[in-house]
Amino acid sequence: KTLRCFKMVKGGKVNHQSSEEVTSFSILRPDPSINYNFILVAYGVFCCLSPIFYVLERVLDSVNTVEGLWIIFAPFFPCFFWCLLMKTKADNKKPKME
Repeated sequence: KTLRCFKMVKGGKVNHQSSEEVTSFSILRPDPSINYNFILVAYGVFCCLSPIFYVLERVLDSVNTVEGLWIIFAPFFPCFFWCLLMKTKADNKKPKME
């Protein structure tokens, strides 16, 4: 599927003559221009910080500076698994060299 994209001109009018084709976007389709290895490593590092801060919160019960800090990094877990899925799909699309 493709989407029709129209450019706006002055006055808020749509310029139908300068329309261009844009491929449809899907959150479950990997983009070949994205380096998923880098993103996967970044998400992995931040996923490691969450349990570290959780343990610090439990061990250093009297220190208030780390209290609740682990929850900030918790959203990186689903992002990590999504990126892992995208990397796997992108690697499967690449032609295998023998």
